[in-house]
Amino acid sequence: MYTYALTANSQVIIRSDGLQIWPDPTNTDYIAYLAWVDAGSTATPVPETSLTDAQSAQVAALSVACAEAIMSGFLSSALGAKYTYPSQAKDQTNLASSVLSALLCVQDATTWVADTLYAVGSLVPAGGQIFVNTVLGTSGATQPTWPTAVGTSVLDGGAQWQIWSTPFWCESAAGVWAWIPHSASQIQQVGRDGIAAVLAMQAKNVAFAAQVMAATTVAAVDAVVWS
Repeated sequence: MYTYALTANSQVIIRSDGLQIWPDPTNTDYIAYLAWVDAGSTATPVPETSLTDAQSAQVAALSVACAEAIMSGFLSSALGAKYTYPSQAKDQTNLASSVLSALLCVQDATTWVADTLYAVGSLVPAGGQIFVNTVLGTSGATQPTWPTAVGTSVLDGGAQWQIWSTPFWCESAAGVWAWIPHSASQIQQVGRDGIAAVLAMQAKNVAFAAQVMAATTVAAVDAVVWS
């Protein structure tokens, strides 16, 4: 047989299986409750949630919401326009690997030298970019006009250069997801924007938690929600 308890406002009745019953004379569950009372049983009141318990629960809920927000993606204008980047755990790992690859190519790049045999994969810095050689060959007597667009190549004597890039999955403002090549500087900017987004969410969570702990009533605690 079920037993019953009253909530703090004595309006909602909690059945022992967790069912919430409103005092509606047409509700069969409420009619069964009244019969239970008429038989001599008494519903015990459910104690009100303490302020401390409410604060602990709300801080925990805010932390969960913060984690979900962090995983929901972030915006970056590294490509010249705003793109949305995924930020699930595997996406964060992939981004970290791409940023590391970019940093290593910057580290390994050496100054361009005329009349020099360059192997495929050789790296040189020029025009604010890192260029990778795609054809085994000897460079010309003077530097080429370095391209500014990712994917564009330039001949340099027997060598051929193009901006080093790494593809990354992102969504345009039009809602189109695609693997788009990012230069070393672009993927590093995406990495910085991703970190900034995480720090902003964490700071927001700390601020909300402080509001919760400063609240003096359960109602005030419940009013602090993630937004």
